[in-house]
Parts: sequence; C-alpha cells; structure tokens
Amino acid sequence: AIRPCGLPPRKQLGDTAKGIKARAFAAMDTIEKVKKRHCSGPDAHVRNMSVDPDAQGLGFCGKLMRAVNVWADNLQLPLWLETSGTRNVAIYERFGYKTMEQYTLKCKNDPDFHEDEFGMMRYPVKASE
Repeated sequence: AIRPCGLPPRKQLGDTAKGIKARAFAAMDTIEKVKKRHCSGPDAHVRNMSVDPDAQGLGFCGKLMRAVNVWADNLQLPLWLETSGTRNVAIYERFGYKTMEQYTLKCKNDPDFHEDEFGMMRYPVKASE
C-alpha cells in the first residue's frame, strides 16, 4: 500500500509530537557535522527510507536500495545515510553500508535523547572491465 509521507496526525503522536518536531529540524546540524567528518567530496545522500509496517518483508526496501546502489555506482559516488538502532544498521549492512560513526541526538526542545544514531557510508563499486 502506498501512503502519504510525513508525520502521523498530531493526535496520534500525543506528547511525543513536540520532541519529534524539534528533533526533525535541530538534528540536521548534528547530522551534517557527522557527515562532513566522513564525506570530503561529492556524494549522494539517502535521506529517508521507510516501509509501511503492513508492507515490510515484501522486498520494497531491497528493491529501492539496490536501484540506488546501481545509480551511485554508475556515477562513482559514495552513498551516505543516517539511521537509528542496530536493527536498521543490520539492514543497511546487507546493501554494503558501513557504520562510520555512532552519535547521540539531543535537541533543546526534545525531552528525549537518542544514543543509537548511526552515520553510514557505502563506497561505490567499480564496474568490472
């Protein structure tokens, strides 16, 4: 099923809405600093990858990630992404990503902090001659 992107309705989020909104904007500064420590040249950035829980396990993530890998390999660009949690790290490792740095997100207006954030990189594979 294809669903619209974005945050769930505020009523469904309850008290967590404030933290999610704060993190979504304030985290960009931290994320960009982490990325700059590992990406010194041109790169492609996988901003968001998510699959509706009802469609997980059907191969949608794999199909899209393989297509992105081929595109980046053709351009000889490294791919960068951020993810949360070791479960997601394991998923991206299957597509050739390596953890470059684990970091914590703590934002001013967010009551929570997140220690299990990861910056990951996949280097391009050269076409065999």
